[in-house]
Amino acid sequence: MRRRRRRNNKKPFFVGLFLILAGFAILFIVTDSIARPIIINNIKTAATHSFINITNAAMQKVLKENAIDYKSLANIEKDGEDNITAVQCDTVMLTKIKTLLDEEIDNQLENTPYIKLSIPIGTFTGNEYLVGRGPKINFKFKLACAVKAEFDSEFSAAGINQTIHKINLNLITDINAIIPWYQTNTTVETSYVLAETLIVGKVPETFADISLDSLNELLSAGQK
Repeated sequence: MRRRRRRNNKKPFFVGLFLILAGFAILFIVTDSIARPIIINNIKTAATHSFINITNAAMQKVLKENAIDYKSLANIEKDGEDNITAVQCDTVMLTKIKTLLDEEIDNQLENTPYIKLSIPIGTFTGNEYLVGRGPKINFKFKLACAVKAEFDSEFSAAGINQTIHKINLNLITDINAIIPWYQTNTTVETSYVLAETLIVGKVPETFADISLDSLNELLSAGQK
């Protein structure tokens, strides 16, 4: 008797497995293309909000612990007729504030190693009636930041021979937010008034603060 040859069942098995894997791959690509922009936009918003809170808390702590006021940051020089001849900022003190702020921001980030983010499933549908509805998908991401600081002076008229002078600290921060499969960058700009005072006396219309210009050049060179 002739023996019947066994049919090779391996080929249909591998074809079926390939089709299943291909189906999962297509499903993943389609799902990712829909979810990725939504997740990234939410990460950017959460990262910006979290970093602003961190810098606000850091700045409040630095200002409170170091008793910073206008007199500790600037010196107003006048002539014999009570006209303003110069406003000289204390670059050493301003540099100290920048250093303390950097350290406190680093401490805040270390105490908050992960930022939590929740996105309702309805948001991924793109339907305006379902946005923000349904069970939430939770994410955790870390922040990596590079902070650039600049100081400036702001003069504004407050009345006859009265001028308000403010010393501002402007922060331009490049933020890198990272979670598995997703990574995004954003830039956050924040500004803080370190001190202000009311100057009584005539102030020149054009006032260039050479001390701050030199300090900003120094900071820029150190932050490259």
